[in-house]
Parts: sequence; structure tokens; C-alpha cells
Amino acid sequence: MKIRIAEDNAKLIEQALADEQGRARVRTLSRADIEQAADRAEATLERMGIAPSARKGCERELFAAVSSSAYRARGTPMATRALLRRGVKDWYLVELIRTPALFQDRRQLRVTREAAQSAWSSLVDANGVRNEHRMLRRESAARY
Repeated sequence: MKIRIAEDNAKLIEQALADEQGRARVRTLSRADIEQAADRAEATLERMGIAPSARKGCERELFAAVSSSAYRARGTPMATRALLRRGVKDWYLVELIRTPALFQDRRQLRVTREAAQSAWSSLVDANGVRNEHRMLRRESAARY
């Protein structure tokens, strides 16, 4: 599966969600959740100082919200997991599955080696000296 996350693909995303989640009513994802996750991931990459050309291949893993009291006597609770991957210009929904629920907040953003090097090179000047002011600004921005 590879669906570009955009308004013109809203029906495709909703159909993929409906196919995977079936009749599930709890611990599910919506199209809005996926779009919001892609927007937040893009904003995080921007704050990290990763150049747009180096963002290809970065991934964002998204789990449906799970509470710590989700244990049931009748089996393992299931939740929806989505994997978003950054293309050259846009984010793509590449995987959507129902999986055993994790009892923790699992929002993960994985960057590629090229993206990490791009962020680091923006913090180092032409002579190889670290720019401490830029590093402090990036660290404080990445926390929020």
C-alpha cells in the first residue's frame, strides 16, 4: 500500500481504514489522525533543521490511543497502527494494520542517516566549528 496523504486521496485513505479496522469501534484511527500526524512530523523535521531534500525516507509510526486500563478478560485488546513514510515532497501511508495494543504512548519519528547528517551540517559552519547558538535554539525547539 502506498497512498499519498492529501485531500484528493481522502476517499482512498478512508477506504483503507475501513478495510483494515472493520467493525472495530475502539482504539481506531481516522483520516484526520493520519493527516495530523503527517503535519506534525513535517513540522518536527523542520524544527530539527533537516533540509527538505534530505527528508525522503523518514518514517512516522502512529498507534491508536491506548489507555493503561485496556486489559480485558476476553483476550488481547487490539489497536490500529499506521506507518507513514516521507517521499520526495509528500507523506505516504505505507502500512496499516491491527496489532495488539501497547500500553504506552508510541509516537515515533525515525529519520534517515542522510536527514541526520543534514541536520548536523546545518549546525556546523564551513570550518567545522559548531555554532552553539543554533544548537541551543534547535534543542529548545525540538522539546516542544
